[in-house]
Amino acid sequence: MRGVLIASGLALTAALYAAPSAAEENWAICAGINGSYTPQQEIAACTDIIESPATKSSELDSYYNNRAIAYMRLNQYDVAISDFTQAIAHFPTGSSYKDDLYYIDRAWAYHLKGEDANALPDANKAIAMNPDDPGYFETRGEIYETLGQRDQAIADYRAALKLDPKKDASRQGLQRLGGAP
Repeated sequence: MRGVLIASGLALTAALYAAPSAAEENWAICAGINGSYTPQQEIAACTDIIESPATKSSELDSYYNNRAIAYMRLNQYDVAISDFTQAIAHFPTGSSYKDDLYYIDRAWAYHLKGEDANALPDANKAIAMNPDDPGYFETRGEIYETLGQRDQAIADYRAALKLDPKKDASRQGLQRLGGAP
């Protein structure tokens, strides 16, 4: 009898430490856990989750966002913008988490694509939702700078530095534009 109990205990222990299911593995890859995955692997895993009928619609925003970030790493900005748009569209109503990050990420994708006029409304929305993030001001400052709106860029770089004096890109932006910190 004791041998049966030991064998049962070992089987239970083995089950607890068994390899993760395919769904759990896809989640870890899509989320970029431990950073050892390629963007292609992350995109494939996120796509599997998004297309799975078992995925709750209230969770789709984060999978679209993760996939968009992977596309950004491949400089595939059009697809990333589309996925950030899906993340925003699937953002759960009534969530305590803010989706300002999705807006600033989409703004950055537009900026990197060279579409700063499209980036600006998203940067504005992100700042309106979270006016305490210095990175948002820094991003909008870069967008304004690219658009040739010097005074607005200087104001945003200064706002970023006021929130976080260590924002080197803002300091460099001010130097480029001839503005004092």
